[in-house]
Amino acid sequence: MSGSLGGWIHKNSPIPITKKPDLNDPVLRAKLAKGMGHNYYGEPAWPNDLLYIFPVVILGTIACNVGLAVLEPSMI
Repeated sequence: MSGSLGGWIHKNSPIPITKKPDLNDPVLRAKLAKGMGHNYYGEPAWPNDLLYIFPVVILGTIACNVGLAVLEPSMI
């Protein structure tokens, strides 16, 4: 199993364990210093997801629950 993935998964492990990042790599160090260690595409989470999407999802979930509670109280 590890041969096809280039050694990223250790052998004889019931749970796949990924390889730890090489912190001596200058490209990785530059990305971490720039604040892009978690994001490969460079798209910031603020304001795209945090401001515009999450409140819509939260309010939609609340609206669905309130709608079900009003229309069909035994369903909740």
